[in-house]
Amino acid sequence: MKSILFLAVIVLSLGACKNPKNATTENTVLSIKHGTSFGHCRGYCTKEKIYTPTSCESIELSRDSEREPARNSLSNFTQAEFNALVATIDFEKWNALEERIGCPDCADGGAEYIEITTTNGTKRVTFEYGANVEPIQALINKLRNHKETLEKSKLEKSNMDVDK
Repeated sequence: MKSILFLAVIVLSLGACKNPKNATTENTVLSIKHGTSFGHCRGYCTKEKIYTPTSCESIELSRDSEREPARNSLSNFTQAEFNALVATIDFEKWNALEERIGCPDCADGGAEYIEITTTNGTKRVTFEYGANVEPIQALINKLRNHKETLEKSKLEKSNMDVDK
């Protein structure tokens, strides 16, 4: 009788626990996209960075793809850097955000967006270019700072190439 009771307790306790795999991957972030776009512009009007645990892909698109073909580049991005981005996300606040905040790209003010893909799906939030969105401001600041660092590095490299 004690054996049956003991076995029942073990089975019930195992059933009450989450599967360890599900517990660790339930909200695993696979990628974070940060982009900007302007409706009325010339040149590369849409710019996007796609962050993963191993890289950052930069994409620039023009409305005139014949004269200005898409530009893509890949830069190193470490697991630690990716984890630092993910650590700024409060998923309760993120999930509560509307998909569109304010009036993005109204009167050609530009639009900015963040798209997070997790093992549970993808959500994009679009807001006015340069705006503060308090629930995700820490993430926005990190993404904007990284973008500025990459652009500064790219400019310095192109200046060095011109000087040669």
